[in-house]
This record gives sequence, structure tokens and C-alpha cells, in this order.
Amino acid sequence: MLSIAANTARTSASLEAFRPAFEGRIHALARAHGLLAATAGKGTDIAELVRAALVQHGEIGTRIRLSGGPFWLNTDCALAFAMMLHELVTNAEQHGALSSNTGWLEIRWSVNAAAQRLVFDWTECGGPAVPDDGQARGLGMELIERSANANLSGTANCEFARGGVHWRIDVPVSAVDGKRR
Repeated sequence: MLSIAANTARTSASLEAFRPAFEGRIHALARAHGLLAATAGKGTDIAELVRAALVQHGEIGTRIRLSGGPFWLNTDCALAFAMMLHELVTNAEQHGALSSNTGWLEIRWSVNAAAQRLVFDWTECGGPAVPDDGQARGLGMELIERSANANLSGTANCEFARGGVHWRIDVPVSAVDGKRR
């Protein structure tokens, strides 16, 4: 929690900018803890975590398309994914597909059984043009990349295209413990 506060403060231009960014991150953790409490802390399904992150957008099935089978995330992985999802949603709302009436999201996850990897794709389309001028890198991108790497032993790669942003988060199944208990 202290690192979230410190990193948010470090990258906020003002106290007015700090407060909503910090509160959003705390609310994301609270939603994840709510899901985990329902299973006595044994994890949650990735679909439930994604839906919780998108709770304020009642457009799942229209502007937001989800696809992927059931996949159980352990507690630590669920918390890391909750933070990554919060950053993805926030960026989509402020700068990307969810900031315009014409944008939409496609969110997919699958398991590559041969490689024993969970692959999570977040694709934004139809929003404002995306400049790739190096200024898009902020704390959100840093948190996503760090969470995937340090917390989940995986990778998070972002591609900027004129039509939208694509993130691919790829983590070993062993790091997310895909078994429901």
C-alpha cells in the first residue's frame, strides 16, 4: 500500500491529481479483496476479476467483448491482475477506447497448454488516434510491466497502433496456479 502511495505521489503533478489516482488504485484492490473474500482467500476466476474491473461500464457484450474459458487465479496473482486491469481500464477511460463513443475493447485470455502459459490480450479499437511519441509511458505502464514481471514471472508488452493499443500479458501457469481449490 505504501509503495502504491509513493509511486502515485511520485508521478502525480499535484495533490488534486494524486487523490483520484490513488483512490482508484485502492478501490481496485478492494474489489479484488471482495472477490477473494467470497472464496475464503483461495483465489478467483479471471472472468470475475475482469468483470469487477469493468463494473462501471455496463456495456459488456456491446462495446466490451470478453472471451476466454474459466481459469482460476491464486490470491497473489488475482491481486496483481486486479492492479494491472485497473491501469488498463483507467488508461482506456482517459486516453483510449473508452474515452470516445466509437471505441471498443476486446479482452481475451487463453492457456497455451504446450507452453504452459496464460496469455491475456487487451485490445482497444476505434478510440482516439494513439501517438507513439514516448509520452504514453507513465506509472500505469510501469505498474503493468512490473506486476507481470516481478509478481508473476511473466511479461507485459504494449504495442501502439493508430487504431488503438494492444497489451499482451503472458505468464507461466505455475505462477498463477490455475486450479480451483
